[in-house]
Amino acid sequence: MAYYRGKDIEKSRGNAMREIILEKRSVTQVARRFGKNRSTIYRWKKKWELQQTVSLENSGRPSRPLGRAFRWQYVKWNIPTLSSAPKTHPNALNEGTVAAIMQVRRQKYECAEIIQYKLRKEGIIISLSSIKRTIKRNELWRKKRKYRWNEKRPLPTAPGELVQTDTVHYVNPLDHSKMYIYTVIDLYTRMAYAKISTNLSEKSAAETIFEAQEFMKFPFRMVQSDNGAEFQRRFQGKLNSKGIKTRHSRVRHPNDDAHIERFNRTLRKECIGQYNHNKDISFVSRKLNRFINYYNYDRIHLGIGLKTPYEVLQRS
Repeated sequence: MAYYRGKDIEKSRGNAMREIILEKRSVTQVARRFGKNRSTIYRWKKKWELQQTVSLENSGRPSRPLGRAFRWQYVKWNIPTLSSAPKTHPNALNEGTVAAIMQVRRQKYECAEIIQYKLRKEGIIISLSSIKRTIKRNELWRKKRKYRWNEKRPLPTAPGELVQTDTVHYVNPLDHSKMYIYTVIDLYTRMAYAKISTNLSEKSAAETIFEAQEFMKFPFRMVQSDNGAEFQRRFQGKLNSKGIKTRHSRVRHPNDDAHIERFNRTLRKECIGQYNHNKDISFVSRKLNRFINYYNYDRIHLGIGLKTPYEVLQRS
């Protein structure tokens, strides 16, 4: 008889078990009713007993009928058809080869091509497809990173409705000392603020937002940042406690951070430079303050109709 995977045969097996268990009919009677051999019914009954996850006996009170003490809705009646795929193959990889693939894979989770190259140097010749199949069967693939899902960036219609923030990293090539410039820009007025620091932390990033809000003289409603380490839960908690909503820019959407990235470029080009060799934080801070005042009150911007950010703020 041909191999059959239909659901009706699974229901037929379940109906046969109901007649044996609930209606107390004999295996001979059930075999005659369903047109099967008695040995087939016995095999069905054995599979049915193995698939149960609940006890079918009232061991605490054996004198009490099982039907009154047991809720039959938890019993799995239908018996599924097992796969007919072969469990072994004459050309299957031996256990030693599989162990070698798994050992190399677990070291650095390198790709199948590198694993094949390393095994070939050890004298183990194996095809690329066999390596990939072994990795998949043993669940040794690298898990994909889960990204946050954010909606499309909202369009600002008033000052402070959407503010972007970022961090500019500077490394001194002489002594490898690091400086960080926290930058903030309002998308509606294009008013900007920057602050230099020697440490990268969520506390410093949040304090920069509060200082920028005080500097620009209008409240912030939402702050958008990238997925950097300084813009995580502690940063969000501090802003949310002050009534400021937070959101992250979408992954693989570089236009979400276009305004703050353009301001960072202007800051590098017109103020700090691409590489900072100055170790004096106070000197760089004074230079930043002069540039921020020039950027907000004197510098003309093409993106806002040849106006300064302060003029846009006055007209809003």
